[in-house]
This record gives sequence, C-alpha cells and structure tokens, in this order.
Amino acid sequence: MKTSSFTYHLPEQLIAQSPVEPRDSARLLRASDLTDWTVRDLPELLHPGDLVVVNDTRVRAARLIGHREPTGGRVELLLLGCRGDRWQALARPARRLRPGSIVRFEGLVARIESDPAAGQVELTLHTASGGAEDEAVERAIAGAGRVPLPPYIHGELDDPDRYQTVFADRVGSAAAPTAGLHLTARTLDDLAARGVGLARIELRIGLDTFRPIVAEDIADHRMHSEWIDVPEPTVEQVLRVRRSGGRVVAVGTTVVRALETAFRDGHPAPYEGPTSLYITPGYRFAAVDVLTHILATEPAGRLYTNLVEPGLAASAFSFNFQLNQPGVMLAAAQVRQEDSLEEAAAALLATFDEMVEAPPTEEEVERARTEYLSSIELAFNNPQGIALQLSEWASMGDWRLFFLHRDRLEQVTPTA
Repeated sequence: MKTSSFTYHLPEQLIAQSPVEPRDSARLLRASDLTDWTVRDLPELLHPGDLVVVNDTRVRAARLIGHREPTGGRVELLLLGCRGDRWQALARPARRLRPGSIVRFEGLVARIESDPAAGQVELTLHTASGGAEDEAVERAIAGAGRVPLPPYIHGELDDPDRYQTVFADRVGSAAAPTAGLHLTARTLDDLAARGVGLARIELRIGLDTFRPIVAEDIADHRMHSEWIDVPEPTVEQVLRVRRSGGRVVAVGTTVVRALETAFRDGHPAPYEGPTSLYITPGYRFAAVDVLTHILATEPAGRLYTNLVEPGLAASAFSFNFQLNQPGVMLAAAQVRQEDSLEEAAAALLATFDEMVEAPPTEEEVERARTEYLSSIELAFNNPQGIALQLSEWASMGDWRLFFLHRDRLEQVTPTA
C-alpha cells in the first residue's frame, strides 16, 4: 500500500502554537457519525464497563545547551535514551565532537564516547560534583535541560508541565504521549463516576515518533523500536473488561502498540522490554477496540487513519474512532459525504483487495450479517448517506461488512 494514501494537506497556520485551556476543552470528533464534541464529553461517549488505558510516561527535559571545553563553543544535545551507562543523543554541531570531548552544562557534564554518525553520538553523564548514580544524573538533567517540543511547535511553553500528562509518572520519554495531554483530573473523575475503568502502561517515546515515513510503500518502512511496560494488573483489567463485553479504549497509538504487543499471538501476558510492532491495514487487533488520538501533521512513525474534515484547527483537536478496516478504507479511498453511491463504491473497490489481507471465516460473516443487516440495507438504499453509513459501520467494529456486500458494491459501480 502506498504511503501517499495516508497523506493530506494541513496548512501550517491551522496548527496552534499554544495549548488550549482548560485541557479538556480541546475539540473531539467522533468518527462514527462525524459529530463535534470536546474531550470534556468523553465520559458521555463511553459506556459503563469500558476501560480507558493511558501511557503514564513522563517526558525528560532532554534538550541540553552547554559549551565544549576548552574552546567554549556552543553545543546542543538532545538525549534520546540510555543503555547501561551510555546515553544516545543528537548533537549540534556534531562534526566538532570526538571521543573524549567534554561538554559542560549547568550542574551536568557530558563526555563524548563515540564519533558522530548521522548527527548522533554516545556519551556518559555525571553531575558537576562527579556523581554518576542514575537518580543524581536524572536530577541534574531536570535542572539543566528543557522539555523538547514537537517540530511543528516553534516557540517555548510558559509552563513546561503543560507538555506532561496529568498522570505522568516515571521519566523516560523524549516526547509526550500527546493524546493524553487533553485529559484532566476532572475528566478522569467523571469517567470513574460513569463506571469506566482506568489502566496504565508505559511506553518510552523516542524522537523516531516524529520521523516521517519516506518509503514509497508502507511495507518498505523500517519501524523503530520502543521500550514498553505492560504490567500484570493492566493485562488482568483488559481481560476482565473483554470478558464482560466492555470496550478497551486506548488513549493514543503508544497505548495501542503496547497492549497489542502484550496480547499478540493469542497469549496475553505482562511484558516489559522492546517492541517493534508495526500496525498496518489488515492487522487484526487482539486487545484494543477504540482509539483516541490527535490529528497528525504528516505520516510519521506510527500509521493511523484520519477521518476528519479539512479546515479544523489541529493542535487542540482530538478524535476517536474504532480500530477496524472500514475506517481505514474510508480514509484511503477518500470517500466523501457528498459522493454518490456509485462514486463511493468505485473508490472503495479500488482499494479493497490491497487493504484486506485475509477473508473472514463463515462464522464471522454470519455474525456480521445478522447484527448489521438493517444498517447495510439502509446504506445501500440511501446513496447520499453512503459515506456516513460506512463510517457508522466502522464505529461498530466490523470490516467484514465489506466482504458481505462486495457484490452490492460491484453492482452499482459503473462499468467502462
């Protein structure tokens, strides 16, 4: 499948440069019916018995500005993570750094341990007094560094904590799990009062999350690895909710990646370690039913579908949709509300075979036929509402509907 299928135009002037206040006043689009809400309304949109899962990682103040000894030249480091006692960092300017180079920051000292490669270096860190213990170094980083903002935000935040979620816990990420930034303590309380559960995972976000996909075909993209922790209580909560008929609501793609890793191959279990999971059309989800996510500026390290209308301000904008193939197909086929039945059918058939890897079982087909027959008939008898009804199917969670009525699509598609 072509990467260009996920591309859309987002004018830069529509990207807000300061966060909306309060957090939960951010706009939210429910993709099942394309209705406009706010994040504050999330408890109303979910059902008692559902489970919301968040990523509680905390963003490290990873942007360090210091001076190289003995020349005093300015050096900027962006810490990417740590393996053992060695840190990986992007350096600017990197060309002047060599193994043994010393860079001093306020209360912190870096020793370069490798030659630069593609602007990246390995280094060791210790405090100005020589301390190398993890806690002491983290405190020094917090005191000397700045929180790195996404590349589409061009200024600085007055309050750095505004780029942390209200449930942020352990420091470890180079970027925030942005979908979670819109949730407030008030919203979480209202979810609990509604009977919606809350669970946590940790995924340490690296800067690769902002790296655009440059491969022409998504199959040729090399997905980056990230460290995750899906604890036993979270696995148990997900299993309990799914058994009781509730839905698992992932707040952001980091949560999707973590949960699907822990539930992969039909053997759900707690997991701590790296994941390179790459989710593309045709993937069958084992843990997650619903996703909330912000509108992205371009195809980046994690692919997901945008079912939003152009012209809506992006930075303070969230939407949710169900994780299934109708939603993906609607976006890839670029079906519009104003399309006729014939136009919508032709667009969907043009992408159908490419996007679905395996046919459903007879049991799956029969279940979908029984449950959604009235919706199917309504959609095909109302050409003006085809795109909206297809989105409604997406909200129900069954891409199998396209198999059921592919013959109907073919019947209404004009022949050459």
